Amino acid sequence: MGAATMHERVPVPPAAAADPPLATFSYGTKGTPLVIVTGVLGSAYGYRKVIPELVARDFRVTVIDPLGFGSSPRPNGADYSSGAQANRVTAAIEQKAGGPVLLVCHALAGPICLRVAYRRPDLVRGIVSINGGASEQAGTAQMRVALKFARLVLAIAGRNFAAHKLKNGLIASSGDPGWVTDDVVAHYVAPFGADARQVIASLQQIVGAREAEPLRPNMRRVRAPVLLLYGPKTRDPNDPALSLEERQLMHSELPRFQQEDVEGAGTYIQEEQPGQVVAAVVRMRDQLR
Repeated sequence: MGAATMHERVPVPPAAAADPPLATFSYGTKGTPLVIVTGVLGSAYGYRKVIPELVARDFRVTVIDPLGFGSSPRPNGADYSSGAQANRVTAAIEQKAGGPVLLVCHALAGPICLRVAYRRPDLVRGIVSINGGASEQAGTAQMRVALKFARLVLAIAGRNFAAHKLKNGLIASSGDPGWVTDDVVAHYVAPFGADARQVIASLQQIVGAREAEPLRPNMRRVRAPVLLLYGPKTRDPNDPALSLEERQLMHSELPRFQQEDVEGAGTYIQEEQPGQVVAAVVRMRDQLR
């Protein structure tokens, strides 16, 4: 990601004794602590256009892949609910970033970050959510699509075919698909390794996870400001980056909520318009000062 960053991959203590450590990545040595909680795909690589700019603007960046996401392990039988993920992410924040921090959350990491915020208000100063909603279940439509791709890996033509299908999926979720190159797709697929069965098993468990604690009754406890960056432009109008129902729920239930539509972008705003993500993070830091 350029000479301006310092990269270190460090495991963190698990939130439960049976859990393996999460994958974390660190950039920069000083400045405002910022934690990026990734979605299922991309890991730290998906923020390669954003992280150097944030480090240059005096942020100390930590990237955390929740269990089963990105480069983190995918143990069979783990609790993949957003509530359990929030506990793990909280433990990672405490060790790697300290607190309080700004959070940047993408897609399925949105409900995880909201849970961290109302459980630990001392730890979260603000949230910039990139198409991250307030789903009560981890198994959203986006995850079901990923599971379909994973099944194709195993049953039909292996890794190359899966990469082709994933590329089509990324194109469909973008406003401007120019960023979806073969090299980018290869980096997005790389963390999944060669064991398709393990990938499928973890995705099935994420889809089937049940929440012990509902999110909606607790959303008014989120005292940190939440800024939703919404990408309204996808090539498939029937598959928006975030449903209208979830956006309306965030408007009605979060005490300090704002939404900004990033015109021309879809699900992966950090890829299509990284400057908008950087500007939103800097603006929130300056407002909180």
